[in-house]
Amino acid sequence: MAAFEYGETVLFEGYDGVECVRVTCWQAERGGLVVTRRSAGELSQWCFGESPHVAELSFDVAQTSALARYLNVEREEELAAELAIEFSGTDGWTRIASVMRKLPLWENYFEKIA
Repeated sequence: MAAFEYGETVLFEGYDGVECVRVTCWQAERGGLVVTRRSAGELSQWCFGESPHVAELSFDVAQTSALARYLNVEREEELAAELAIEFSGTDGWTRIASVMRKLPLWENYFEKIA
């Protein structure tokens, strides 16, 4: 996944005057994928009892490959760009999690709320 070699890829970043949201992804060890949503503001405080709030999805190499196939990405180094196209918006992290639940091996992905 060469696209991830230089750090994280921003899938979405926005601020509406009340809430700041940033969704990113990067290559994990051994070819996996990590997608993180960071939010800060009144909504995060109300929903999660904390601000800032961080939520993380971690996928192993098999799950990352399944996601690439699902998105019809021929080369894994194109996955970050495709994620940015398909899952832009404040709900990108949630939509990625929903897609992963539809794919084989979904029950093994790791969801961390920090």
